Amino acid sequence: MREYTIDNRSAGLKLFNFVQRIAPVIKNSDLFKIIRKGVITVNNKKVDFSYKLLENDEVILHLDEQYFMPLEKKMNFPVYNLDIVFENNDILVINKPRGVLIHSDGKEYKDNLVEYIKGYLFRKNEWNPDLPFTPTVCNRLDYNTSGLIVSAKNHNALKKITAQFRKRDTGKRYYTLIYGVPDRKFLLVSDINQKSGEDNMMVSDNTEIIRDIPEKDEFIASHPEKSAMVVTTVLSNNEVSLVEIELWTGRKHQIRCQLKHASYPVMGDFKYFSPQSVKVSNNYGMDGYYLHSYFLELEEYGSWKSKPDQRFLDMIHTLFPDEKIF
Repeated sequence: MREYTIDNRSAGLKLFNFVQRIAPVIKNSDLFKIIRKGVITVNNKKVDFSYKLLENDEVILHLDEQYFMPLEKKMNFPVYNLDIVFENNDILVINKPRGVLIHSDGKEYKDNLVEYIKGYLFRKNEWNPDLPFTPTVCNRLDYNTSGLIVSAKNHNALKKITAQFRKRDTGKRYYTLIYGVPDRKFLLVSDINQKSGEDNMMVSDNTEIIRDIPEKDEFIASHPEKSAMVVTTVLSNNEVSLVEIELWTGRKHQIRCQLKHASYPVMGDFKYFSPQSVKVSNNYGMDGYYLHSYFLELEEYGSWKSKPDQRFLDMIHTLFPDEKIF
C-alpha cells in the first residue's frame, strides 16, 4: 500500500493518469477495474477514474509493491550545467546550447535537455520520480539551434504555457545569418508542408513578401493555415545579413524553410540552401547554420533575453568587424 498527498505539481491530473505514471506495469484495462472497485481511494472515498485531483487530496493505493517502479531505477540522471536564465516555483527558462537534443532520439537516451532538467530538479529535491508529474519542456528547438527553452515544473504550469504556444500568444524572436541583402523589414508568409519523398524536410509554397505589415492577431485569425514571420535586417555587407526573426507561427523548420524559398537561405545551412549560399558559407568556413532564439515572452510570467554563443558572436565579428551590437 502507498499513500500520496497531491501537491501543486500533480493537481489537475485525472486519477487514472496519476496512477498510470506511478504504477506503469498495470494494464489500462486492469486499472479501470481497480479504480472502479475502490482499490484506489481519494480522501478515503471511491471516486471515478476521471476524477481531477486537487491540491492536498490524499490518494491511497491498496496495491502490492510489485506494481510500483522502484525509485532506484529512476535516479540515474546525467549531471549537466544548465544555463538557467530564470527560475521560480512554476518554470525554468534555459538557454539551450547548439548541439543539444531536446528529447531522446532513441540512441542517446540520457543525453538530452529533458533528462538534464529532471536531474537538476531531482537533485534540488523539487521533483520526486515516484510522483506522476514529470518535468518537460513547453517549446522546442532543433538540435543545432540555440536559445531559450521553457520547462514546466508542475502540471498547471505546463497546461497554461502549452496553451499559450498553441494559441500563438507568446513572443518569440531569433537572430540568424542569411545570404543576401533583404529589405529593411517585411512580413514573410507562405504555406509549409512536408516535402514529398524527402525525409524530415519541409517545402514552402505560395511565398509572399508583405512590406505593409498587418496587425499580428488579426492576420493569424484570418489566415490560420499560413506560416508567418517578420524579418528585420540588423546588419548587412555586400552578401550576408544578420536579421531578426519575429516568429508569428511555429512550424517545423519554418525559419530555415521560408527564408530559403524567399531566396535568403540561412548561412551554413546545408539542408535548405542555394548554390550561392553554400559557396559563401564555405568561403567563411561555416560548419553549420547560425540560428539563436534570443527572446521569449510568456503571459503572466515575463520576458527574457539571451546572447548568441561565442561561435555565433565570432562569426558576426568576422562578417561585420566594425559593428558592435552585443
